[in-house]
Amino acid sequence: MFGHGSKVPRGWKYVNLGMGNHLIVNAKYYAEFEEATKELEDPAEYYQNWQTVADKILGR
Repeated sequence: MFGHGSKVPRGWKYVNLGMGNHLIVNAKYYAEFEEATKELEDPAEYYQNWQTVADKILGR
C-alpha cells in the first residue's frame, strides 16, 4: 500500500513513522493531529507518540 508510487485513500492523510512504519490519519482529525505533533521533528518521535495523541483527540 505504501510502496513506490502509492497513494493514500481519499479522506486520509499520511504520516511517516520511520523504519518502514506508516500511519494514515482520517482527514477529519488531521489538523488536530498536526497541531498536537508540531514539536516533533523525527519520524521516530511520531512513532513513539502517535497513539497518545490519537487517544487525546478521540477523547479516551
